[in-house]
Amino acid sequence: MTRSMRRAAAAVVAGGLAATGCHGTGTATAHGPNAQPEGWTRYYNAVDPCWPERYNAVARAETLAPFATQVNNGRVLEQTIWNWHFESGSDVITPAGQAKLDAIAQVRPQPDGRVYMQVARDVPAYGAGGLDTVAARREELTAKRAEAVRKYMAAQPSLHGVNYEVFIHDAPVPSMPADFSARGYRGQALGYVGGLSTGGTAVTSTGTGTTTTNTNTAPGGQGPSGPGGPGSPGSGPGTGGSGGPNY
Repeated sequence: MTRSMRRAAAAVVAGGLAATGCHGTGTATAHGPNAQPEGWTRYYNAVDPCWPERYNAVARAETLAPFATQVNNGRVLEQTIWNWHFESGSDVITPAGQAKLDAIAQVRPQPDGRVYMQVARDVPAYGAGGLDTVAARREELTAKRAEAVRKYMAAQPSLHGVNYEVFIHDAPVPSMPADFSARGYRGQALGYVGGLSTGGTAVTSTGTGTTTTNTNTAPGGQGPSGPGGPGSPGSGPGTGGSGGPNY
């Protein structure tokens, strides 16, 4: 095969790939828009014409899947009405619950019609009837609260015309120690506070395999001269370092 023939064959294969995408459904003998060039089966068995798009798509989906789950969980918690949004043991929505529902209905650009509600867990297990009836009492209160939420959302302004649905779930309550947030709120007026604390005494080596604590507070050096000539280190009445620092 000459160079010009090889170029022509490559052009035919490339044109077939561009026309049919990564994988065609036609055969080499078919006619019409699904027709494949001669040698297509041998070429497809030898190489992957979808590389790297096929593998990039799989890697992208596997990378985004956990993040998508996390986003959905956060969205559900954001749309949830909790037990403390009702009066204890009742289906009466508190002012805090009404404010929460109003905020859900005022989300821009369009409210989410899926409203979630925590199952009634504020029913005392050892109340009237005890453990034998606590499940039935919780289900009854949960149904009443869901109906109260539905009616309240139906009374929202009809600007967006959203048909709200109430879904019951029993997710763990997202929380953190209140002292953390309170401390951060009180300290925000001080701005950033940080640094390393210093102080105390340093442990140094004497050079003889033992350690001692250097408590000198004055610069080390040779003491003043005594009456008989130059003083030895640390001699004389001076306290100028007692012979210098310990090394």
